[in-house]
Amino acid sequence: MAILSGGVFKQRKAKPFDYKPRYFSPEKQELESRVNESKRKYGDQEAKSNVPDYETNIRNNFRQNKDYKAMKERNFSRMKLMIRIITISMILIIGVLVYQLLRMAS
Repeated sequence: MAILSGGVFKQRKAKPFDYKPRYFSPEKQELESRVNESKRKYGDQEAKSNVPDYETNIRNNFRQNKDYKAMKERNFSRMKLMIRIITISMILIIGVLVYQLLRMAS
């Protein structure tokens, strides 16, 4: 099956660089968002801060989406590897059986 689709000898795609900021602290960011939210709630900030905190929502959504994509990619690559291993083992088994049959016939 993999032979027909040309997937046996394809080169793998380059793995993306997993960049992690050097001084990023999720706890600190969460604390800041809570403090800002409580200040907004109790009217301690100016009127312009009544805008929802879109930056935190966007970051969280990107993080969740990235994790899902990485998990999906890992599962897909594992499945391709298993198919490749099964195909090679089947070819080897068939080759050994044909060799044994030809040897017995001679």
